Amino acid sequence: MDYSQYRLTNWDWTDQYKKSMGETAYFAYKDKVVSLLDTLQPGYFYDIENNVSTENIDLFMKICCMWILTNPNYDLSRDYTKIRRRK
Repeated sequence: MDYSQYRLTNWDWTDQYKKSMGETAYFAYKDKVVSLLDTLQPGYFYDIENNVSTENIDLFMKICCMWILTNPNYDLSRDYTKIRRRK
């Protein structure tokens, strides 16, 4: 599997998801993903492919990309199926 097509390319997605999900649900999901990434131990990765449902992949990936922009100790695998917190 390759999730690179879901990477962050612009910021239009935030308004689209807030509108389709509702702001409360959007921020709740975003906070859940950010909390997961923030607690990821250095040297470990989160397996997106096996832990994120198909219907949430797009939003999950965009939040991960947004997180990486402000937290440079994280990176994605080449196929975007795993996010890692570097040591």
